[in-house]
Amino acid sequence: MTFRGDLTPENILEAICASLADKPDVCFKFYEEEGIAFTRPEALQVNPVTTELLVFVVIVLVLVNLALIYAYRQCAKKEMEQDM
Repeated sequence: MTFRGDLTPENILEAICASLADKPDVCFKFYEEEGIAFTRPEALQVNPVTTELLVFVVIVLVLVNLALIYAYRQCAKKEMEQDM
């Protein structure tokens, strides 16, 4: 994105604040001082990934990896027996 216009601290701060998804309080104070219309997010969004879900996914991935390792070792063992 190319900036066109004067490079003043206010313009730079406005461009930085406009590009941030989660705006800090400095941006909201600046918006109030400059009279820029904005909506302050009152409620924080709930994170859909809970600790229980994360632990469950990790356990499932470990079990799948163990099953794949077991299956690979069985196939390798059969192949070794056939070659002898």
